[in-house]
Amino acid sequence: MKVYQENIQKHKAEIIRLDNSLRKLSTLRLVVFVFSVAILVFLANERLMAPMLIMAPVCLFAFGLLVKRYNNVDNLKRHTTFLKEINEGEVLRLENKLS
Repeated sequence: MKVYQENIQKHKAEIIRLDNSLRKLSTLRLVVFVFSVAILVFLANERLMAPMLIMAPVCLFAFGLLVKRYNNVDNLKRHTTFLKEINEGEVLRLENKLS
């Protein structure tokens, strides 16, 4: 039973860490999106088409990488939550408290 309790604590700590990472990634995505739009609008207003055509794919690529990283961390959080629930179920089984 001690092993399951240790696993639960380990997974709780990991879930908290992943929540913080998700929050940071969400903020960073918003910043990159707003910054990208501001740069592209500025370049379009200044009629600087060559730099705008270079920056548009760069901004899109950066935003796409952040979305992909966010999804990976979110999947890892869901997996860790599932592992924690499995260990909690095992503790309940050992205590004969299942309904």
